Amino acid sequence: MYVANQDNRGTVTVYGSKWNVTHTMNSSILPHSILFDSANNLYVGGQKYASVFPDARTPKYKIRGTGGLAVDAAGNVYISSKHEIDIYQPGKKKNYKSIPLSGTFSFGYLAIDSSGNLYVGSTPYGQCGSVAVYNTSTDSLEYTITDGICEPKQIAESPDGNIYVLNANNGSPSVTVYSPGTTTLLRTVTAGLNDSNAVTFDANGDLYVSNVASVTVYAPGSDSVLRTITDGINGSDGVAFGVLK
Repeated sequence: MYVANQDNRGTVTVYGSKWNVTHTMNSSILPHSILFDSANNLYVGGQKYASVFPDARTPKYKIRGTGGLAVDAAGNVYISSKHEIDIYQPGKKKNYKSIPLSGTFSFGYLAIDSSGNLYVGSTPYGQCGSVAVYNTSTDSLEYTITDGICEPKQIAESPDGNIYVLNANNGSPSVTVYSPGTTTLLRTVTAGLNDSNAVTFDANGDLYVSNVASVTVYAPGSDSVLRTITDGINGSDGVAFGVLK
C-alpha cells in the first residue's frame, strides 16, 4: 500500500503485506491524490502538477494538472484542470486527448468505473458541489449526483460496482454510496473519519479511507471500522495499492 503524505514537502510511505513500513520516498510536490497506471508508473497529483514515478521508484518528471487523477481499464491516466480533463497513455508525457468540462469546476476529483464512465467531483465557491458523470466514448455529460454530496474530495468504484464518494462536508467527513448509473444515495459511512481525504479498495473489497493521521479500514458493505493503521502516517493525503518491482 502506498500513502501520500504532506510532511517534509511531500512524501510517499510504502507498506508491506503485514502493514509494516518498508520505506519512504520524496514526492517532490505536496500531494492531493495518488494512483498507478497499467505499466506500474506511480502518479502523485498536486495543486498544479502530477509527479510521475516510473516503476514506482523515484519521481522523474511532472505533468501539468490540478491534482485530480484517474486511470481507465486500458491504463490511460486522466488528469483534471479547471476547464478540461487531459488523457495520457501509460508513461507518456504528452496528452493524446482532452474532454471539455460542462460548467465551472474549482477542482476536479476523478474516477472511472468499469463501464468507462468518468466521474468528476467539484465544489464551486460557496456551494456543496456535485459529481458530474461523463461518457468517455462520446465525451458527453450523462447525469449529475447531488444527493448526499458536500465538498466531494475523491470518488472510487468498489469491486461490487457501487460508487463511493468521500465528502469533506464542512469538517464532518462522510463516505456516500451509490448504485452504478443512479443518483440515489444508498448509505453513508461516518465512523472513524477525521479530516479524511482519499478512499480506495483492496482485492477483497475492503474500503480504505486515508485520514490526516491514520488509514481506517471497513469490511465490504460495513459502516463500522475494521482496522486502523497509524504507523508511518503523517498528514496523509492519498492511498493506493501497487507492486514495487
